[in-house]
Order: sequence, then structure tokens, then C-alpha cells
Amino acid sequence: MRKPKIIIERGHYDTAGRHFMIVSTPKGGDLKLSDIHNEFINECDGGFYAIILNCVDDELTDKVSRVEVYDILDLIEKR
Repeated sequence: MRKPKIIIERGHYDTAGRHFMIVSTPKGGDLKLSDIHNEFINECDGGFYAIILNCVDDELTDKVSRVEVYDILDLIEKR
């Protein structure tokens, strides 16, 4: 069994009730967009996702260790 480069935590909901996932690395840090892409292809059979970066703390960083990911279809209001 291959060792995952990233961890996908499912089952989180924002204040509007929309489902999102938290994506992080096992060792914390150096999260690569290509690793997220490949893991979502392997684990979720692809799709369209929005990656949210939390930049409100005004701190500069040299590595991204955690992002929130929404399925685009969950963000589109259904009428």
C-alpha cells in the first residue's frame, strides 16, 4: 500500500452548512498543488474543487501546511 503524501479530512461544514475537506501533509508543511491534484484524482475520482487559503492572520510563511477544499458543485446555489 502506498504512503499518502497528503491527508484529506472529510466531514467538515462551514457556517453556511456547506461541506468542505481539510487537506494537510502528514508532517505539516510543504503542501504542493500537484500532490493535492493527484490525491483527489486517486481518492475522489477527479472533479472540480476550490482551494481556500486562509491569509487573514497577516503572517508571512515559507510553506503552506493546510488548506480547505470545497467541491465546486457544493458552492453553486441550487435554485
